[in-house]
Amino acid sequence: MSGSLEVSKSPTVEVPDWLEEILQLPGCHELAYPYWEGPAAAESVGKEGGSTVHGSDSLIRNMHTSTPTQPAYLRGVRVFLQPEEQRVHSVWPLGANVCSHPGMAHGAFSVLCMDETLGTMHYNLLRPSMGPGFTVNLQVDFCKPVPAGSTVYCMGEVESVEGRKAKLKGSLMDRPGGTLLLSASALFVSPKQQAAM
Repeated sequence: MSGSLEVSKSPTVEVPDWLEEILQLPGCHELAYPYWEGPAAAESVGKEGGSTVHGSDSLIRNMHTSTPTQPAYLRGVRVFLQPEEQRVHSVWPLGANVCSHPGMAHGAFSVLCMDETLGTMHYNLLRPSMGPGFTVNLQVDFCKPVPAGSTVYCMGEVESVEGRKAKLKGSLMDRPGGTLLLSASALFVSPKQQAAM
Protein backbone atom coordinates (compact mmCIF):
# COMPACT_ATOMS: atom_id res chain seq x y z
CA MET A 1 0.00 0.00 0.00
CA SER A 2 2.94 2.33 0.59
CA GLY A 3 3.46 2.52 -3.18
CA SER A 4 0.23 4.51 -3.49
CA LEU A 5 1.62 7.46 -1.51
CA GLU A 6 3.61 10.18 -3.19
CA VAL A 7 5.58 12.98 -1.64
CA SER A 8 4.27 16.37 -2.70
CA LYS A 9 6.80 18.11 -4.95
CA SER A 10 7.43 21.81 -4.42
CA PRO A 11 4.23 22.52 -2.50
CA THR A 12 2.76 25.94 -2.93
CA VAL A 13 3.57 27.55 0.39
CA GLU A 14 3.18 31.23 0.95
CA VAL A 15 6.42 32.57 2.40
CA PRO A 16 5.64 34.46 5.61
CA ASP A 17 6.59 38.13 5.56
CA TRP A 18 8.59 37.59 8.76
CA LEU A 19 10.94 34.96 7.27
CA GLU A 20 13.40 37.74 6.41
CA GLU A 21 13.78 38.43 10.17
CA ILE A 22 15.17 34.92 10.65
CA LEU A 23 17.46 35.16 7.63
CA GLN A 24 18.98 38.38 9.01
CA LEU A 25 20.01 36.84 12.35
CA PRO A 26 23.81 36.75 12.91
CA GLY A 27 25.40 33.49 11.71
CA CYS A 28 22.05 32.01 10.70
CA HIS A 29 21.96 29.42 7.91
CA GLU A 30 19.27 27.12 6.53
CA LEU A 31 19.53 23.36 6.89
CA ALA A 32 18.69 20.90 4.13
CA TYR A 33 15.31 19.64 5.33
CA PRO A 34 14.20 17.71 2.26
CA TYR A 35 11.12 15.70 3.18
CA TRP A 36 8.72 17.35 0.76
CA GLU A 37 10.93 17.23 -2.32
CA GLY A 38 10.34 13.64 -3.37
CA PRO A 39 12.23 10.34 -3.29
CA ALA A 40 15.57 11.82 -4.38
CA ALA A 41 15.61 13.99 -1.28
CA ALA A 42 15.04 10.94 0.90
CA GLU A 43 18.37 9.62 -0.36
CA SER A 44 20.24 12.59 1.09
CA VAL A 45 22.16 10.52 3.63
CA GLY A 46 25.09 12.59 4.81
CA LYS A 47 23.49 15.96 4.07
CA GLU A 48 23.30 18.20 7.09
CA GLY A 49 19.83 17.71 8.53
CA GLY A 50 18.95 15.13 5.87
CA SER A 51 17.85 11.53 6.21
CA THR A 52 20.80 10.58 8.40
CA VAL A 53 18.13 10.71 11.11
CA HIS A 54 14.85 10.46 9.21
CA GLY A 55 14.45 7.74 6.63
CA SER A 56 11.53 6.92 4.36
CA ASP A 57 9.51 5.68 7.36
CA SER A 58 9.82 8.99 9.21
CA LEU A 59 6.63 10.46 10.66
CA ILE A 60 7.73 13.99 9.73
CA ARG A 61 8.60 12.97 6.16
CA ASN A 62 5.30 11.16 5.77
CA MET A 63 3.37 14.16 7.06
CA HIS A 64 4.58 15.97 3.94
CA THR A 65 2.96 13.19 1.92
CA SER A 66 -0.38 13.67 0.24
CA THR A 67 -2.72 11.33 -1.57
CA PRO A 68 -5.53 12.16 -4.00
CA THR A 69 -7.97 12.13 -1.05
CA GLN A 70 -5.76 13.35 1.81
CA PRO A 71 -3.79 16.62 1.74
CA ALA A 72 -0.44 16.78 3.50
CA TYR A 73 -0.39 17.74 7.18
CA LEU A 74 2.72 19.84 6.61
CA ARG A 75 3.53 22.01 3.60
CA GLY A 76 7.29 22.49 3.69
CA VAL A 77 9.10 22.87 7.02
CA ARG A 78 12.18 25.11 6.97
CA VAL A 79 14.90 24.97 9.63
CA PHE A 80 17.64 27.51 10.38
CA LEU A 81 20.60 27.17 12.75
CA GLN A 82 22.50 29.81 14.69
CA PRO A 83 25.46 27.72 15.92
CA GLU A 84 27.27 30.48 17.85
CA GLU A 85 24.12 31.33 19.81
CA GLN A 86 23.19 27.62 20.10
CA ARG A 87 19.73 28.29 18.68
CA VAL A 88 17.47 26.78 16.07
CA HIS A 89 14.57 28.46 14.27
CA SER A 90 11.93 26.53 12.36
CA VAL A 91 8.99 27.53 10.21
CA TRP A 92 5.99 25.18 10.18
CA PRO A 93 3.34 25.72 7.46
CA LEU A 94 0.51 23.62 8.89
CA GLY A 95 -2.15 21.99 6.79
CA ALA A 96 -5.79 22.69 7.53
CA ASN A 97 -6.31 19.05 8.54
CA VAL A 98 -4.36 19.04 11.85
CA CYS A 99 -7.39 19.88 14.01
CA SER A 100 -8.76 18.56 17.24
CA HIS A 101 -11.39 21.28 17.66
CA PRO A 102 -12.55 23.07 14.51
CA GLY A 103 -9.90 25.50 13.30
CA MET A 104 -7.38 24.61 16.04
CA ALA A 105 -4.34 22.40 15.63
CA HIS A 106 -4.30 19.37 17.91
CA GLY A 107 -2.09 19.96 20.96
CA ALA A 108 -0.08 16.83 20.24
CA PHE A 109 0.69 18.17 16.77
CA SER A 110 2.06 21.38 18.33
CA VAL A 111 4.18 19.29 20.70
CA LEU A 112 5.49 17.29 17.71
CA CYS A 113 6.64 20.57 16.08
CA MET A 114 8.49 21.50 19.29
CA ASP A 115 10.10 18.08 19.81
CA GLU A 116 11.25 17.93 16.19
CA THR A 117 12.73 21.44 16.44
CA LEU A 118 14.61 20.67 19.67
CA GLY A 119 15.73 17.28 18.33
CA THR A 120 17.03 18.90 15.14
CA MET A 121 18.95 21.40 17.26
CA HIS A 122 20.47 18.62 19.40
CA TYR A 123 21.39 16.60 16.33
CA ASN A 124 23.09 19.48 14.53
CA LEU A 125 24.65 21.42 17.41
CA LEU A 126 25.33 18.92 20.20
CA ARG A 127 25.70 15.52 18.51
CA PRO A 128 29.30 16.20 17.36
CA SER A 129 30.45 16.41 21.01
CA MET A 130 27.80 14.27 22.78
CA GLY A 131 26.68 11.70 20.23
CA PRO A 132 23.03 11.30 19.27
CA GLY A 133 20.51 12.29 21.93
CA PHE A 134 16.97 11.29 22.73
CA THR A 135 14.12 13.18 24.35
CA VAL A 136 13.63 11.77 27.85
CA ASN A 137 11.48 14.61 29.18
CA LEU A 138 9.47 17.29 27.43
CA GLN A 139 7.41 19.64 29.57
CA VAL A 140 4.97 21.81 27.66
CA ASP A 141 2.77 24.75 28.61
CA PHE A 142 -0.02 25.51 26.15
CA CYS A 143 -0.57 29.27 26.08
CA LYS A 144 -2.97 29.90 23.18
CA PRO A 145 -4.63 27.77 20.49
CA VAL A 146 -2.57 27.16 17.34
CA PRO A 147 -4.68 27.98 14.26
CA ALA A 148 -4.90 25.12 11.75
CA GLY A 149 -3.70 26.10 8.28
CA SER A 150 -1.40 28.79 9.69
CA THR A 151 2.37 29.10 9.51
CA VAL A 152 3.99 29.08 12.94
CA TYR A 153 7.50 29.82 14.17
CA CYS A 154 9.43 27.68 16.62
CA MET A 155 12.66 28.71 18.36
CA GLY A 156 14.84 26.43 20.46
CA GLU A 157 17.85 27.20 22.64
CA VAL A 158 20.44 25.19 24.54
CA GLU A 159 20.17 26.04 28.24
CA SER A 160 22.97 23.82 29.55
CA VAL A 161 25.00 20.70 28.85
CA GLU A 162 26.31 18.46 31.61
CA GLY A 163 27.93 15.18 30.62
CA ARG A 164 25.40 13.17 28.61
CA LYS A 165 22.50 15.50 29.47
CA ALA A 166 21.38 18.58 27.58
CA LYS A 167 18.67 20.93 28.85
CA LEU A 168 16.87 22.69 26.01
CA LYS A 169 13.99 25.14 25.86
CA GLY A 170 11.69 26.31 23.13
CA SER A 171 8.82 28.58 22.15
CA LEU A 172 6.15 28.22 19.49
CA MET A 173 4.81 31.58 18.28
CA ASP A 174 2.73 33.03 15.48
CA ARG A 175 5.90 34.86 14.29
CA PRO A 176 9.33 35.78 15.72
CA GLY A 177 8.71 37.89 18.84
CA GLY A 178 4.96 37.46 18.38
CA THR A 179 2.20 35.80 20.38
CA LEU A 180 3.42 32.88 22.48
CA LEU A 181 1.38 29.77 21.65
CA LEU A 182 3.38 27.11 23.50
CA SER A 183 6.53 27.02 25.66
CA ALA A 184 8.61 23.96 26.48
CA SER A 185 11.61 22.70 28.37
CA ALA A 186 13.27 19.42 27.51
CA LEU A 187 15.93 17.03 28.68
CA PHE A 188 17.85 15.15 25.99
CA VAL A 189 20.23 12.33 26.97
CA SER A 190 22.91 10.62 24.92
CA PRO A 191 23.30 6.87 25.54
CA LYS A 192 26.42 5.92 27.50
CA GLN A 193 28.07 4.04 24.65
CA GLN A 194 27.45 7.00 22.27
CA ALA A 195 28.76 9.65 24.67
CA ALA A 196 32.03 7.75 25.05
CA MET A 197 32.71 7.89 21.29
